[in-house]
Amino acid sequence: QRLVTARREEWGMSQFASDAGVLADVDEMIEKMQRAVSALPKRVRRTIILRLQWHLTNAEIAEVMGIGVKTVERNITRGLKALRRTLGDGG
Repeated sequence: QRLVTARREEWGMSQFASDAGVLADVDEMIEKMQRAVSALPKRVRRTIILRLQWHLTNAEIAEVMGIGVKTVERNITRGLKALRRTLGDGG
């Protein structure tokens, strides 16, 4: 509960916001994120998922995908840029 209160204050949310309202906002953001990731080109999407969800290193991703580390870096950069454009920078 303290974490939720701290996050509400950090994000400028009313301390009286209901937990149900917060959860609805989270669900909405998850849906937006899923749509944004799904819209990425296939190779970029795979790279982003391996990095952010599976927590693989760039070298591990390169090995799994059979591509160079520099290509992994480019895919991550392209993917994150596209996600920032789609979802906003959080600010």
